[in-house]
Amino acid sequence: MKLLLLFLTILVGGAIYVMGNFGVVQAPLLSHIQQQEGSPDAIQAAAQKDDFVARYGPLLHERYYLGQVANIMDNAAMFTLAQDTYLRYDQTPLKNDPDYGFFLLTYGVLLEGGFKFQDSADRFQEYLTLFPNGPGVAQARSAIFGLRVNHGVQLDTDTDTDNP
Repeated sequence: MKLLLLFLTILVGGAIYVMGNFGVVQAPLLSHIQQQEGSPDAIQAAAQKDDFVARYGPLLHERYYLGQVANIMDNAAMFTLAQDTYLRYDQTPLKNDPDYGFFLLTYGVLLEGGFKFQDSADRFQEYLTLFPNGPGVAQARSAIFGLRVNHGVQLDTDTDTDNP
């Protein structure tokens, strides 16, 4: 019984530590993924190769799972992850992957929270362009509408985003 209580204490203590220090916990995980990917320039150079999706798709998927946890635990860690993912995968064949769509949508939300309204609207518009039937379409349209009304943001494209 004492061993069980000790185990539960360690488990709860570890969970509290991770919840309070997710940025510290996430850093080595993201670093490991980045090490496997190589530099952003290496990813862009590899984007033209036939095996790009097979090689980098699983790494983007790892980022997605890390992002799901970061999105719940720590906005700063999620912002870093979303920004880095956007930088690395924006001009690659994986920009049409739903995992990338998650980052694009989340990045837009975080940019809006950081008062970067035009950049936020651009990410939402990009999401609508890449994923016209994606699960975040209503959220992206609503966000663009709010950015237009509340902050006067203008977009270059003429897609129907006025109807959230």
